[in-house]
Amino acid sequence: MPSPPLMQCLSPAELRVVESAYRTALNAVDESTTAAFSPLELRRVLARSVIEPALGGERDPSRMCEAALRRLRGLRSG
Repeated sequence: MPSPPLMQCLSPAELRVVESAYRTALNAVDESTTAAFSPLELRRVLARSVIEPALGGERDPSRMCEAALRRLRGLRSG
């Protein structure tokens, strides 16, 4: 039987960085982008797009924010 995946977690300080990146990305989304997604899906994409790099070791909120916005733009155009 395969072993369960390892649980990853972030410290409170790291979660504050993720929250900052998420809020910045959410505030940076323009109307043309919001029209392409439901409010729930928009928030889900942004949240995953900042959490995944954080779990991989990224700690720069600006880079997390930019990555989330790039991913959102890519999904909208693709």
